[in-house]
Amino acid sequence: MHAVRRARDEGESLAIAGGRHAMGGQQFLSDGALLDMRQMSRVLGFDEDKGLLRVEAGITWPDVIRGYFRGREAHWGIRQKQTGADR
Repeated sequence: MHAVRRARDEGESLAIAGGRHAMGGQQFLSDGALLDMRQMSRVLGFDEDKGLLRVEAGITWPDVIRGYFRGREAHWGIRQKQTGADR
């Protein structure tokens, strides 16, 4: 979080990266700080009634799928985004 505080205090630009696999929508940054969210990759919870999965910002599709199926019977489906990217 040091980079976030420094960027805020010094008016520095801050780039935030989740899974680091943007399909053409990524931003490039020079002379700024990078907040790498890849370590935040856990499934936080699943609402069985509503079919809502709560996850952290750096999660990838394989971790989402593993988290959803872990120890439960599948009652809900997951439709992957149309880019076809596995991660």
